Amino acid sequence: MAEPHAIDLESSDIFSLGGSFIPQGSSKTQNNEYATMIKANGDWQKWSDTFNSIDNISATYKYSGEADLGADLPHIGHVSNGYLITELSISTVYNDYPTITVTGHNHAGESDHVDGMVEFSVPADIIAILTGDYGAYDFTDKYDIDDVCTADSTYTLSMEHIDAACGDGNHWTGANLRGKEAMSVNFIGVIPDYPATIDGWTVTSTVISDSNSEFDKSSISAERIVAREA
Repeated sequence: MAEPHAIDLESSDIFSLGGSFIPQGSSKTQNNEYATMIKANGDWQKWSDTFNSIDNISATYKYSGEADLGADLPHIGHVSNGYLITELSISTVYNDYPTITVTGHNHAGESDHVDGMVEFSVPADIIAILTGDYGAYDFTDKYDIDDVCTADSTYTLSMEHIDAACGDGNHWTGANLRGKEAMSVNFIGVIPDYPATIDGWTVTSTVISDSNSEFDKSSISAERIVAREA
């Protein structure tokens, strides 16, 4: 007998990445604006219909390719399957394959974004690190040394996006600018330099943890400017 209330268990490729990207799950949230009017006594007079709708979406993927995760990642600022990609985040841990999170939005059919805006891509040095193999990645590319190992890490490529509404309050146009990378790497063991420095990056945090009840630990967070695609 067939299940009377079958619910789909298959995850959709919301951003149409295709290829070696295996969708794991996604979430979509629609936000709306509305105009209000208040009576002389302070109570509500009326609310308008909603306008300037935006669908925010986040989708996670795994990568089944052998060695080219970094090179296969989409650009942020690119419009894919009707969604403007605004952020990529790659999380790694010692006992799993990287988790790729893609974030973006569209405007629910109201003058949606189209390709041709400013884009930002993952730089070559990070592409070389992002093989797609299992394990934790040292995005600093600096601490492949005795007595220190990478436990987990996160790399993020993001940009600022500005939208403008006009006339009837609905989306009219948008622009991409100010690309930025961020990394956070956690190590078992104490890194030899404190505070840490990473060529080309601004280190925002260095943490050393010395304990008698667990292994010594270190962590580094850093950010870097990304130039827009020519």
